[in-house]
Amino acid sequence: MEVPAPTQSPSGPSSPKGTQGRLWFWVGLTIVALVAGVMSLPYVASTQTPATPPSPSPPRSAGAGAAGPYITVYGEVKHQGRYDFVTGEMVGGAILRVGGFSTKAKDKAVKVVRKVPGKGNVTIVVNLRDVFSGKAPGKDIPLIAGDTVIVEEKLINF
Repeated sequence: MEVPAPTQSPSGPSSPKGTQGRLWFWVGLTIVALVAGVMSLPYVASTQTPATPPSPSPPRSAGAGAAGPYITVYGEVKHQGRYDFVTGEMVGGAILRVGGFSTKAKDKAVKVVRKVPGKGNVTIVVNLRDVFSGKAPGKDIPLIAGDTVIVEEKLINF
């Protein structure tokens, strides 16, 4: 008894037409995901800059003498750097001045490191998510000259 040789239909897996159809399916699905916001383009998001980026203060050396007071902001913010101190500025205002948080920012625990005479460096934690959302507007603190603001990265990013 002879067994007939298997045949493949034109729309089978080895058919160019079937492969092309699957390719267009995935292209379409990717476009829908991008438009719906389910998927992002990290490269595009990381290379976009605001219309007017803040200008950090010029670097200062320890012996600059004539250099005025400053604050330092670094971590998960748009524009890290050393900035001129502004009297009365709050932590939230400094974050906005440097362009805001990055998408990975741990905004519930922004650290302010402050040198306190007799105590050394003291770390103060501010929940800027609650401050910005209006849940705790009175919890923002004023900065003083020499403060360092640190925004850490969230452990889990969604």
